[in-house]
Amino acid sequence: MGVDDPRTGPFADFLRSWIGKTDMVVLLGDIFDFYYGFRGAVFWQHLTALAALRDLTQAGVRVVYVEGNHEFQIAEVCEEGLGVEAMEGVGEVTVGGHRIYLCHGDRADPTDWGYRFLYFALRNRVTAAFARLLPPSWAWALARLASDTSRAYKSGRGKRLNDLYRQVARSRVEEGYHAALFGHSHMPALEEVQVDRQSGWFGNCGDGLEHRTYLRFDGNEFTLEEYPEEIPSVSRTGALAQRS
Repeated sequence: MGVDDPRTGPFADFLRSWIGKTDMVVLLGDIFDFYYGFRGAVFWQHLTALAALRDLTQAGVRVVYVEGNHEFQIAEVCEEGLGVEAMEGVGEVTVGGHRIYLCHGDRADPTDWGYRFLYFALRNRVTAAFARLLPPSWAWALARLASDTSRAYKSGRGKRLNDLYRQVARSRVEEGYHAALFGHSHMPALEEVQVDRQSGWFGNCGDGLEHRTYLRFDGNEFTLEEYPEEIPSVSRTGALAQRS
């Protein structure tokens, strides 16, 4: 969610609309334009969305949050404050006996050494300890300055990233996963994957600004769907919703 973005409220309503309709919601990162988990400080711009996540968990919906490259140290507020399961970039869930691989996807390009260095520089323990000493307002200002320059779709890398994700998906299906799902590239995609005798799914939930897309799972098959036009979504990479 961006700063003072008027779509934050409608997106929160969209999240709440799944209460009573699903057992699980998975968010594949970059839901927030910027988030840093300062102890004892929560930016007011995030309260509306955080409250919606809390409403989901209190209603018994399992919420899984895969941290994106616009979110730092989010696990504390997710797990302790909201009852949301947090994963740092990569993880998996099991739904109806099916293993599903989850990946934000920002580190999928093995040749992007610049980004890999930046990732290490921003996310190591020394940087995290230093950042916690800064006034939150300083971190917010710096993050807003940097966020627009770090989006994959603005640098024309979306298609290349999805091609890399397909390769990863094939490997995961070969390992026995039912699906491999990604975000980050802002390019929605859904394809069946066949590797020898193994079959599964590759999916990218796209984004909720331009494409308004998300993935839905019925316990066996996936569909790529759009958010209703009357509920504009501010989600950066969409959500996976499993039907009950």
